[in-house]
Amino acid sequence: MKNLITPLAAGAVLLLAAASSNAAIIITAQNGVTGTFGVSNIDLGQAAGTTLTLDSGAAAFGSSVGKLNDGDVYGLGADVETVATLTPTDGSVATYHFDLTASPLGYDLTSIASLTGSAQGRSQQVYDVEYSLVGAGFTPLASVLGTLTDNGSVGETQVTLSNLSLLNVSAIRFTFHNGVGGESMFREIDAFGTAAVPEPSSLLTAGMMAAGGVAAVMLRRKRA
Repeated sequence: MKNLITPLAAGAVLLLAAASSNAAIIITAQNGVTGTFGVSNIDLGQAAGTTLTLDSGAAAFGSSVGKLNDGDVYGLGADVETVATLTPTDGSVATYHFDLTASPLGYDLTSIASLTGSAQGRSQQVYDVEYSLVGAGFTPLASVLGTLTDNGSVGETQVTLSNLSLLNVSAIRFTFHNGVGGESMFREIDAFGTAAVPEPSSLLTAGMMAAGGVAAVMLRRKRA
């Protein structure tokens, strides 16, 4: 499948490999100084019923997985502090489980944005991402192999996966790998999309079945 690499004037071209059912995922990477990029506090990752788990590996240097979806970039206000990050050991796996009680059909995912920020040379991003549809296992989506630079020793890197067009998603899973500076300091991973709705054909079928049921009841009553 074709994947587009989009270099931006203020950023570094992203080196990547991707496997996907999407026709054309667009993946971009940008570097900036501390405070360049913001994060969302209304994305699916912060929806009330979403849960975030660290399934394997470890959160190093006092970091925690909950910092991936707290809507706060620096917390303590210092870009050297790992406690305001998830700094995963090599091979660590984290999963966003979306709220299927609120939306039993899952969610239609449009984009994912990940942000690293560090004054320790730990802003490079290297990870694999997979997705799971409702009632199914995980399928590879893309492998982010890192930016061309690590922003020197100070700064931020934002990676965005857009044009996803994934329907009925129940979970997304990230497997993290070390960058050139060792474990990377992830500040946030946002997932954007909306609750899935039934296809019009499904609604029509359901309506016809309901109408048929009403007709059958009326016919039985008439015969009685």
